[in-house]
Amino acid sequence: MQWKDVTLNISDKQRTRLKQLGAQFTDAMENKGLIKCDVPVSLTEELTEIINANTEVRANLKDAYENNNHYVLRLIDKDNEILNLPWPLVRETNHFKQLVDIKSLHIVKTPTPIFDKNYSDFTPQVAAPLKILIMISSPTDLKLEQRLSYEDEEYSILKAFEPLLKTGHVQIDYTDDGSLEALESKLKNKDNKYHILHFSGHGSFKGSQGTLCLEDHNTLQETRVPVTDLDFAKAVNAKPDYKIPLVVLSSCKTAQGNSEKILSGVTNKLINIETPSVISMGMSVSDRHAIRFTAELYTELANGLSIPEAFSTAMKRLKIHEQQQAANGGYVTQQWMIPNLYVSRKIEKLVDWDSAPVPLKLTNYQYVTEGKQISLAHKAGFMFVGRRAEKAKVFEPFFDRKPIMLKGQGGVGKSTMAEYMVQRAITKDPAKTVPVIITHEVRSIDDVLKVIEAAMLKTGSEKMVNITITSKSIPEAILRLDTILRVFATDYDPVLVFDNLETFQDVSTGLFKAEYNDIYEVIKHLCSEKILQLVLTGRYSIPGLANVIEVNLNNIGFNDYWKKCQYLELFEIHNELNKKFYLDTIFDKQEAEFVDLVKFLYESLGGNFRALEFFNEIYKNKRTEITESLKTIKSMKAVLAAAVTDIKSEMALNLVFRELLKLVNAGQKRVLYLLSNFRIPVQLKASKCSLRDKC
Repeated sequence: MQWKDVTLNISDKQRTRLKQLGAQFTDAMENKGLIKCDVPVSLTEELTEIINANTEVRANLKDAYENNNHYVLRLIDKDNEILNLPWPLVRETNHFKQLVDIKSLHIVKTPTPIFDKNYSDFTPQVAAPLKILIMISSPTDLKLEQRLSYEDEEYSILKAFEPLLKTGHVQIDYTDDGSLEALESKLKNKDNKYHILHFSGHGSFKGSQGTLCLEDHNTLQETRVPVTDLDFAKAVNAKPDYKIPLVVLSSCKTAQGNSEKILSGVTNKLINIETPSVISMGMSVSDRHAIRFTAELYTELANGLSIPEAFSTAMKRLKIHEQQQAANGGYVTQQWMIPNLYVSRKIEKLVDWDSAPVPLKLTNYQYVTEGKQISLAHKAGFMFVGRRAEKAKVFEPFFDRKPIMLKGQGGVGKSTMAEYMVQRAITKDPAKTVPVIITHEVRSIDDVLKVIEAAMLKTGSEKMVNITITSKSIPEAILRLDTILRVFATDYDPVLVFDNLETFQDVSTGLFKAEYNDIYEVIKHLCSEKILQLVLTGRYSIPGLANVIEVNLNNIGFNDYWKKCQYLELFEIHNELNKKFYLDTIFDKQEAEFVDLVKFLYESLGGNFRALEFFNEIYKNKRTEITESLKTIKSMKAVLAAAVTDIKSEMALNLVFRELLKLVNAGQKRVLYLLSNFRIPVQLKASKCSLRDKC
């Protein structure tokens, strides 16, 4: 593959003309890109004249077309506005072929100041599989027209990457959220080195400063302090001794206005810190086209193509897809012209394919569940998955010392969520945070005191030692507890977790059993006083507690379940399921995709994480029994479906309505009460009247 550096020799008059034509083209794409956008003939002619003015380049283009010799045409200019123009429209003069249609020709771009630094060529350092880190930022408080549909975006990425994941040639990881902290946390991990960072999000202008709409690590709302392109570049460079070879900046079409300029600014900042290559969008691009483009790109990279080849192939395939859509009666679109490949140096291969494969180590968090309780033991393979909505609800009050109650059935991840909260507290202040884990093994307030005192003594602080001794003279246990915790919380940030509280509760009322009433009084006191960060987990609500933020974890999202299946590496099971027996008996179709397996397990196991882990263990340890396991699940699903029909009404009343009623205000409850007296549909007018109005 030959690299040809082409410095764009453009006169001031030409430059002005190109910018005018480019602005018209961008405006047409922004406003009509999903309906009809005719590429200005004059723009194509101007670009063609500039490229073909170079005799050597003209000969290279002819050779690429006629002899299929591969060339990388590196365009060099000081102005991103010029570089972002649709140069693939240029025509090779001998055969009148557009550059995009010459299979062995690849276009990359480098700003002049970066080219002048003459960075050395990139050499792959990290072995297979191709490792991709995905970051989606969609702050929950953005205006609707600016906001990415997080779940839809995530689902599209999961679906697009599914064929790659099945091959084993690609491994995908996700940031916890769309914040700089989450990104840095992943990139600073000394055990993991990624080949690609895929960022999907928006930009905006605040004053004269270009910013990215990233999320606050705790609230998932837009950050209060604007995140500049330089901030983002520094986060990407969190591990200076290792540069991620490729950063992909994907923006959807709802990033109106100046988003393309912001991403262009981010591109320059990334290239300036020596990021080898960056793919960014020259203007706003639709979600579905961006996803299709990147899926094609990553497929070819996983197949071993160089970055320039994979980029060109993905662009060509997107063009063909758009042409097919138009031929089938759809709208004519030109989204294939939007992606740009910028490089700071010559770069071809991303992956060291010759070395032995080194998979990612997905062991991010220190506190994991052993059996049913939280412990301080480290367990290989632990990975916290998803829970975006719950995290948005819980972290701000948690760090404000409001007690948090994590509620849900067994296996939905209450203890895991509590572990994650502890880890986040440690990350925020590792020197002062002290986790105190209280499990079902305690039987009285004295046991609780022993656990807390043990944690205090582990700090090695003389002050903590003294208070545990002097407090023993306090006769009332609650007062003694209050005294030592207030001292503890002065010098440290203790995080107290009461795990699996259903052990102490009466199932029918949620009240603590009489023999555990002193433990209830401890929890009640801690909730009232807010001395420290407090997390409670259990299956049932606890009556009589003040200040508690209750978070229901029963609703596990399908995307979270899908990611969990990926982390458990259930693809081998999927291959087994594509055998005829399973296709006939389980899926009733000729061929099953991995998503079909995920849906089957999600529906059959009720979206339960623990049941999924058990199923995975059964397969790994007793592979010959997988047939019986699947038969059992299939028949169990049918039995459960029949049973659900009989008890559906009661479940709706007892469970669903109880949760829904928490979401409505007093006035809405009055209207619901009024409507509950009717067994026939009521006109909308009735629901808008108060009880005193005459409807």
